[in-house]
Parts: sequence; structure tokens; C-alpha cells
Amino acid sequence: DVDASGFIFLSALSDTSMGLGGKVLLFPTKSNTSYVKLTPEKPLRLSAFTLCMRVATELRGEREIILFAYRTPQVDELNMWR
Repeated sequence: DVDASGFIFLSALSDTSMGLGGKVLLFPTKSNTSYVKLTPEKPLRLSAFTLCMRVATELRGEREIILFAYRTPQVDELNMWR
């Protein structure tokens, strides 16, 4: 059994006044398949971005987990591992 419980605090994901600021995503049960997918309402043409993230987890040990992933339909662009 893998304990993947934890939460993600979304401080600012949008430059609009109606973003996800202050929201929390909670994963209360054990799972090795839990994830969140955020899809923009408008197409993005990013040349750069800044990621500021606070993560809390109850996972112990050396198990590798992806904390953040940025992907396009064609390419797995960026993974941030713990």
C-alpha cells in the first residue's frame, strides 16, 4: 500500500482576478494514481513561466514522486521530482 495522501496549495495559477489563488487540493486516501489536471480555458503560448509551490505530504522514505509536470500533447516537457 502506498500512502499518497497530502495536499497541494494553489497560491496563484492565473494572472486574472478569478484564479485559483488560496485554493487547496486534498488527497485524503492512499493511492498511487491520484493526480490533478489543470487545463487552461484559452490556448497558451508560453516561452517561460515561474513555478512557486508549497507541498505537504505524509509520504515517508525515498519513494520518488512527481510534484509538478508540464506537458504538451506532443512532448513531456518538465517534471519536478521529490
